[in-house]
Amino acid sequence: YQRRVHGEKLGPAMNIPPFPVGGDTNTIPQSAVEERPEPSYDAVSVASYRQILDLADWEACLSVLPIGQSAQYRSPHFADQVALWRDGDYHPMFWSAEKVTQNAVNTLACSPR
Repeated sequence: YQRRVHGEKLGPAMNIPPFPVGGDTNTIPQSAVEERPEPSYDAVSVASYRQILDLADWEACLSVLPIGQSAQYRSPHFADQVALWRDGDYHPMFWSAEKVTQNAVNTLACSPR
């Protein structure tokens, strides 16, 4: 799979290197290939977000993104979940204010003018 952002200026900076994925439209993990006259198994679409929810214990929930938490390509978190996603692993989802605060790396505060 290769995330492709088109554009002469932003494309090269926002694309991540391609990585192999398994699956097709009928399997887990799910991916899709382009239908072409010649055979190709290059994935063009993958699950953009995966999560496991434990409704009995919200602090046991897990999730992963196929690239990273940040959409800012200069951020260290732009593509920091690729290996987790590719390998079928997850990271904890924190629900309580206490856990969120304990595990926060950065905070962004937005307020109206």
